Amino acid sequence: MVAVSLGYFVVWLDVSRVNLGLPATQASYHADVAALQWITIAYTQFFSMLLLSAGILGDRYGDRCFLS
Repeated sequence: MVAVSLGYFVVWLDVSRVNLGLPATQASYHADVAALQWITIAYTQFFSMLLLSAGILGDRYGDRCFLS
């Protein structure tokens, strides 16, 4: 339970970091709200794809990659 909670907290922290940077992105690139939503969605989907890929690789190879 602690590992799942810690993992969820890290994901929440990472996605909230993107949300905190949205005002600066809007000011720098003169982006509208729709573009900011696309940025948030794209980052979240890319991050979830990396998490799933890391989980699959961890299940497949486990500690063999790092301890051999």
